[in-house]
Amino acid sequence: MIFTPTRPALLHNTHSGPLYRSFLHRRIARRFTELYPRGLYIPTGSPDDVSPALSRIRQFQPDLLLVGGGDGTVNALLQHEFPEDLPLLILPLGTANILSHSLYRTRWPLINLIPADPVPKTLPLGHWESRRFLLMAGIGFDGAAERHVSKKVKNLLGSVAYFLAAFHTWLEWKMTENYWIERENGKARKRGPSLWLVASRFPVYFPPLVLSKDRTIFENQLGLTVFSGDTRFEFLLFLMHRLLKPFSDPWFGYRTCVKSIRLVAAGRGQTDGETWEGEGILATSDRYVTLLFSRSVLDGIERNIKKSGSVK
Repeated sequence: MIFTPTRPALLHNTHSGPLYRSFLHRRIARRFTELYPRGLYIPTGSPDDVSPALSRIRQFQPDLLLVGGGDGTVNALLQHEFPEDLPLLILPLGTANILSHSLYRTRWPLINLIPADPVPKTLPLGHWESRRFLLMAGIGFDGAAERHVSKKVKNLLGSVAYFLAAFHTWLEWKMTENYWIERENGKARKRGPSLWLVASRFPVYFPPLVLSKDRTIFENQLGLTVFSGDTRFEFLLFLMHRLLKPFSDPWFGYRTCVKSIRLVAAGRGQTDGETWEGEGILATSDRYVTLLFSRSVLDGIERNIKKSGSVK
């Protein structure tokens, strides 16, 4: 049976993204009212607007929640309580749009907003202490680079700002170690330092994080990719290998699958592109979210995982 919404709600961050995407905001707002005259359109301008907007959405009781904005808009939404069985569809209107690119393989919204073959899929979120995330949490280099992103450059040049920030960070990075403990059944199993690690909810983050052979992409696990080198040059080789051969074991690093890890002396990090830092537990959350996938994209993701050997 095809999922066909009739009363969707659109939570639209009209201030998201670089200046050259402003025409998209106008087009999305107009297109939504044309396609869904019975729908609820809520424009917002900052994370502070999310809570009152969700109150209106709960009263409206939509059958689909569209989130128009960037990664920060989605991340702000995840920090609030909302119905776990309400399908969520991301309309990429931000700067980097990593979530949309990783989940839907596109950084641009569809002309009809909703895919032609929609499939709801429920999965647990991840959390870093009190901070929830949908896709991934990066500790070390990620957090340092995030703090070098210039808002002015971001508004003018879009995702180019992230490449400039990453290059700046790579030149002056102090290579601070982030100590972590791998945990299983509540007991410490392995301990070690890492200069950079990424914990992913499921392995579609770019570069893809491939889990072990006995795991599936929606299981209650974290995919962990760890850089184990010591120098900037080794880190550069690590990243290049991840880009060129995402399905092989990385140079100067390794991958594993864990239920949770405890950060003992963690530095700066980020969750889904939003800065975060501190010690504590990284694990899957008891909160769930229902994402609206395209069937063709979901099948493609599963084929991609099978290619890597991570699905039986």
